[in-house]
Amino acid sequence: MLGDLPGDQELAEYSACLHGEREVNREVIDVIHMCNFNIDSIEALRTIVSFISQFDPDINDSSPEGNMRKAIRLIAKIPTIVATYYRIANGKEPVPPDPSLSHGANFLYMLRGKKAKSAGS
Repeated sequence: MLGDLPGDQELAEYSACLHGEREVNREVIDVIHMCNFNIDSIEALRTIVSFISQFDPDINDSSPEGNMRKAIRLIAKIPTIVATYYRIANGKEPVPPDPSLSHGANFLYMLRGKKAKSAGS
């Protein structure tokens, strides 16, 4: 229920939604390659987020449910965009998201290009 902390099942469903929406399409990566890397990164992020809106299947749905779906897609894609921007700006190939990783671990993986060692390793 909106406004309340999720239970275990709701959190698992939300996480699964995020995992399923992490990928960005090739056109987004092409736009990132065209970015001016001498501007503030937040300006590039704003431009890229505006660009990805044209691919959103709910672009014309302003219902509460449509806006929630759009928000989930943005929450899922922004770490991918940031990591891709960082890697391209530093002359590296983007690393696609790994659906087996948690959100934080996936972000670090996409930034560094290697999985973090677990605390027990």
